[in-house]
Amino acid sequence: KFGEEKILVDKRMVFGRNAEGKEWFVNFLSISREHFEITPRASGVAANIIDKSSYYTMLNGEKMEKEKARRLTAGARINLSGCVELEFIIE
Repeated sequence: KFGEEKILVDKRMVFGRNAEGKEWFVNFLSISREHFEITPRASGVAANIIDKSSYYTMLNGEKMEKEKARRLTAGARINLSGCVELEFIIE
């Protein structure tokens, strides 16, 4: 969820300033062009997140290790370089 906008993640998606034609973060210079990726798990109740940024990504207040997959579950908080915070929700 970005602001009040919900983003459906039903396949592997890359998020960032220029990722996959999305413009959600275009005005945030401290967010990388490809900041992180999310891949849904087959169970449908979780996903994997990978930090791909030049800066940093935090998951639930903990800095992620670059290029190492972490599990996302409902309610997870994703912070991008300290300037944008997202919430991972499952509906």
